[in-house]
Amino acid sequence: MQNIRPGRLFLAVALVVSCVALGISAPLVFNFDAREIRLSNVAVFAAAREAEQILVPTEITPALRVSVEGGTIDLDPQQKARVRPDAAILQDGTARLIIDGGNFRIGSKEKLQTAGAVGGAALFTDAIRALNFQSLAIRNSSVEITLPDGHSQKLENVTAEVLASRRNNVTIRGTGNLRGQEVAFDISAPSVLGGEATASLPMKLRLKSPLIDMFFEGQVAIAGTLGLQGRIEVLTSNLRDLARWFGAEWASGPGLKNADIRGDLSWQGPSMAFDKATFRMDGNDATGTLTLNMTGDRPAVTGTLAMKSLDLTPYFADAGQGDLLSNFLDWARTDQTDISNYLSAPINADLRLSAAQLSVGQWKLGRFAASLSIKNGRILADVAELGVDNGRASGQLTADLSGSLPHVGIRVKLEDFDAANASMVLLGRTAVHGLSNIAIDLTGDGQSVSELVNGARGKVTFHLNEGGRLGIDVKELLAAAQEGGVEGWNNALQGQTSVEGLEAKFRIDKGIMASEQVEVRSGGNLLKAMGTISLQSQQLDLRLLMDALPEAAAKKTEPDVLVLRGPWTAPSIFVER
Repeated sequence: MQNIRPGRLFLAVALVVSCVALGISAPLVFNFDAREIRLSNVAVFAAAREAEQILVPTEITPALRVSVEGGTIDLDPQQKARVRPDAAILQDGTARLIIDGGNFRIGSKEKLQTAGAVGGAALFTDAIRALNFQSLAIRNSSVEITLPDGHSQKLENVTAEVLASRRNNVTIRGTGNLRGQEVAFDISAPSVLGGEATASLPMKLRLKSPLIDMFFEGQVAIAGTLGLQGRIEVLTSNLRDLARWFGAEWASGPGLKNADIRGDLSWQGPSMAFDKATFRMDGNDATGTLTLNMTGDRPAVTGTLAMKSLDLTPYFADAGQGDLLSNFLDWARTDQTDISNYLSAPINADLRLSAAQLSVGQWKLGRFAASLSIKNGRILADVAELGVDNGRASGQLTADLSGSLPHVGIRVKLEDFDAANASMVLLGRTAVHGLSNIAIDLTGDGQSVSELVNGARGKVTFHLNEGGRLGIDVKELLAAAQEGGVEGWNNALQGQTSVEGLEAKFRIDKGIMASEQVEVRSGGNLLKAMGTISLQSQQLDLRLLMDALPEAAAKKTEPDVLVLRGPWTAPSIFVER
């Protein structure tokens, strides 16, 4: 099945359902005088007893390349039964016409074999060209439009009613089936009397389906390729479902719901631009500009959007449940959702985003400024500024989804960051208090977040800027261990240990954190840690060397060595002899 790109969704639907109205109402914008319209043999036309067959492709509006072929054209049966065979009903504009089973086409690049219908059908189609009818009913028909890039969309089972008034407007209301879903449409084209012929047609369009509700008011270009310029409003309850309706292979996942776009639309050729626009999705509001270009294998989106606030909670299934910080590692360790649900997008993009506040679950952050680049499955999200607590953060997220196994990298730099939050994310509990600088550089391969955590590799550095506290009473822990060892943290978690400095460097390989340098200065003591911490299994295998600082020691003594092994929630703790 042909993969119809999702960026075509607004344009394609609007133009497909508009093409009949365009073909019928286009003459309104030209300076026609009813006295100048010549209908061949119209004065002596006698109402046909049988419907006329449309045997050849017949142009309705050459400027639009609108044609109809197949089906039949005739008078309304009740009107047909009342008129005399010699009635000139087409001449006085009171005809109620019916096209049944017609195939309408617009914008086709194929040249018609004939400029008009033949036989009795020509008299009817001439009347349609001149808008010399009271009404036109379209039954059991189809409408196909060729888009500027050569692709087409087709509306099936079209049932519509067209009313024409040279002094007022042309309206068309009806329904059709587009890609398996019913679409209702209501189109109005005001008449433009006097003046010279124009290259555009004023139009109002409203269409509604289970997946989209759209209103457009503006100009439809009718010279050469079609185009739209005016005000547009688009609402959809689920952007993923809408994209899949148009053939895009968008995976299921959280978010991308309740989308609402309102702004100035300019569509020329394969490029669609929104200006002075507001965008709402998942409860987030943005203003700015957005351009969609449909050349190439993937639609390309560029734009600049500004928001008062940006809430990422809808994109994380469990973010709103409980404390996000304490649950983060548990979520990351166990989440089996395909990583493409979070990162994949069948588009290319170059976006600039800013928000006065960023939030995820219960975690409220400050000002946010970032850029997003997506090209052929490769993603670069560059966060230039992010307010965190009273500090700041910056970083990059890279993802390569073009191969068989997603490759993800993350670089984060945190300055003056609350160490309590950092330890909460890492360990699920507050292990350190104080302002800190943190640098993270990790990469991983995997189909799920859990696989990424389990296969993570890279390094993490941590520096406590000033004095702080450990969320554990080290002296209490040591005393309990010296008495014969303990299972679990005993009463040590009920106290704290003041520290003057903390430096930590970890190397991470396949989800295992190995200490390269961990030093804590507390009072006159120096605490060094050596060993590993498993992020996946949450197991510890650490040796803590507790020694007096050289300047504080009265004499050289052997340091105490504290061993911690087992789950970090309740490890076995003993003194190495």
